[in-house]
Amino acid sequence: MIHFEIDGRPRPYSERQTTRVLPNGKRRTWSYRSDALKGWQELVRWEAIRVQEQVPPPNGPIELTLEFYLKRPKTKSHKPCDEPYPTRFKRDADLTNLVKGVEDSLEKILFENDVQVVDQHNKKRWSKDGRQYAVVTVREI
Repeated sequence: MIHFEIDGRPRPYSERQTTRVLPNGKRRTWSYRSDALKGWQELVRWEAIRVQEQVPPPNGPIELTLEFYLKRPKTKSHKPCDEPYPTRFKRDADLTNLVKGVEDSLEKILFENDVQVVDQHNKKRWSKDGRQYAVVTVREI
């Protein structure tokens, strides 16, 4: 079993597209990821490499558990938010995109391909101590 924490604000996977009309009249579309996402994925990769040096990655099917802990924002009245789960605030990203950002970063390091993931458990919660971090657990089935 591989288990580790990644300190830092979890960033959701998102690709933005820009389309431009070229001088010859053809349209060209570019896709790009935000610098914040690139930095988060790099941090995830470094932590995965550090752990992978101590424990060999699994070869067969795996169970992947990802937990995201976000800092509870203040409300307009500057009091802490009393929502039990991070669902109302747009900046807190949906769970699916948080998972995709980490899953893509772990590929080729902790597992060869994400097709190996046959069981997955994910959760997004407010951090109790104000830290922002993610917890990754990979277990061979």
